[in-house]
Amino acid sequence: VSNQLVTPLQGAVFLADRGRLALSLPLVLFESGEPVVVGGVAYPQPEAGVGDPRLGADVRVFGNEAGPLVGAAGLQMDLPIHLGDRRYGRENDLRLAPHFALAGQVGPAGILAYAGRIGFLAHLPRDLNSGLPRGTDLELAGAVGVRVWRNQLLIGPEIYGATMLDGNGPFATSSSPLEGLLGGPYQ
Repeated sequence: VSNQLVTPLQGAVFLADRGRLALSLPLVLFESGEPVVVGGVAYPQPEAGVGDPRLGADVRVFGNEAGPLVGAAGLQMDLPIHLGDRRYGRENDLRLAPHFALAGQVGPAGILAYAGRIGFLAHLPRDLNSGLPRGTDLELAGAVGVRVWRNQLLIGPEIYGATMLDGNGPFATSSSPLEGLLGGPYQ
């Protein structure tokens, strides 16, 4: 894929002030590039389409939403929908991602906010022998931010990393991405 424009269609329902059910459906509006073969699997000419839907459920385990420490556990499932040919926005396998998250805000009016998450991503079934191995990943993420402009803008760095626990083993450069960004969500 040389160019891609994707937007998710998302929604969530909150339950009893402790739980959340969510749905995300990636809509690939534009994709360009050349057809390729990776690990014996042929990927066609990239084109627009619908990706695999993600269902999620989270429950707050402790703390309150405006407190200095909140903990939550959850599970996300990426469901293969098998619409048309194999595309870059979907796989033919189920993916399960259990996780645990901590977050909080401190200082006057919660001026400093932070969040962290640890989880696993399991591809079912696993495929460790292809040129594009899929196994079980350990995922870590963290963010910290400062609220500015009437406490409506939260600015700060975010970091995300993962490593495949099987296959070439943890922290192999071919299966351990690390990315950082600077975020600025507005409420």
